[in-house]
Amino acid sequence: MHYKHIKCMAKTSTRLQNVKEGSAATAGFRDGGDSIFKQVQDQDNNSKAPILVPGGASNGGYLDVVRHFRWTPTELGDAAYDDIPYIVLREFRSTRSGLDLISQGAKFTAAIGTGTDPYDGLYSFDDPTNFVYRFPYFSSSYYDISNSFQNVNPADLAKGLLSGGKDMLKDLSALKNSKSKIGQAIGGIAGLGNDLAAGIEKIASSGESLAQIKNSATGAAGGNDIGKLDQPMLWSNTNARTTSFKFYLFNTFSSTDIKRNWELIHLLRYQNVINKRSIVQCTPPVFYEIRIPGQHYMPGAYMSGFDVRNVGTVRRLDGEEAGGLSLPTVHVPDAWEVSITLTDFLKPSQNLLHDLLEDASVVTSKSGSVGSKGTTTVNKK
Repeated sequence: MHYKHIKCMAKTSTRLQNVKEGSAATAGFRDGGDSIFKQVQDQDNNSKAPILVPGGASNGGYLDVVRHFRWTPTELGDAAYDDIPYIVLREFRSTRSGLDLISQGAKFTAAIGTGTDPYDGLYSFDDPTNFVYRFPYFSSSYYDISNSFQNVNPADLAKGLLSGGKDMLKDLSALKNSKSKIGQAIGGIAGLGNDLAAGIEKIASSGESLAQIKNSATGAAGGNDIGKLDQPMLWSNTNARTTSFKFYLFNTFSSTDIKRNWELIHLLRYQNVINKRSIVQCTPPVFYEIRIPGQHYMPGAYMSGFDVRNVGTVRRLDGEEAGGLSLPTVHVPDAWEVSITLTDFLKPSQNLLHDLLEDASVVTSKSGSVGSKGTTTVNKK
């Protein structure tokens, strides 16, 4: 089943209704006419740092690196591009505060056992940045799961289960001295409960005690046998998954490539750092919906690693030499090596894997838009 509360149609960000052109924006990025982003000043943000929105060269915010960026030195035909494995990231701004999370936690507690959807309202997806990325995805890892189970000592388990009950029984036992016959009866039963609880504790711990006695006796006698009881193991955690991939952006073919490559790198780094609003306040980095067709779906993840390295000779170019980049000067290598690591917000679950199966039937379109199920579709142009 699809969790509609964590998937939303692409729509104009509510925050963008309160923006205006930033007077402090870098010249050339104000109108975003030939850039993949433009800078606008958020009136709700007291910071001087503007926010970035899709520019005129971004195809409405859909950045198809597979088809429109120089990530391979080989010219690929349309049929070859269709065979390239890819990962799609849809970007959102975080709008939840600490108070929101506290309130949501109270809601979760109240909803236990009521049949509420397991992820209902956990994260807010109502403020998309309108940037969607499709990157080439070449990874040796297909899927991994990391579970952990822990040994449960029967004695500790029994003590844990009985500790709360014993306190209650102790209070009820005081009713034995009550003048009420009902109170005396309840107190008598509670007294028996206390005795029973003590007995269970002794039985639960006796197994390990016997094993320890046998170990001591065997060691004293010089024997090789030891005593050890197998203990039950209970599931304790399934670790959140990470997704890592790497690609190159080549700068040796045209100055237009340099401009687009630099803008893509700047956009990714800009979106994944905080924006200081005051001495103590800041806007957190963005987060992403991840989709690798038939392999992995995650409605929310954060970029835990972003690393860009120079490859080959590095040259200093002015903005005009770099394809008309709106910068006075920039250092440009033969290629940039871009490495990205994403960490999931949620633990792997059958619910999410079932979502992946349902979305497998969604037909991709040529618009690069977001489908009605929240499925990021693929630009086939």
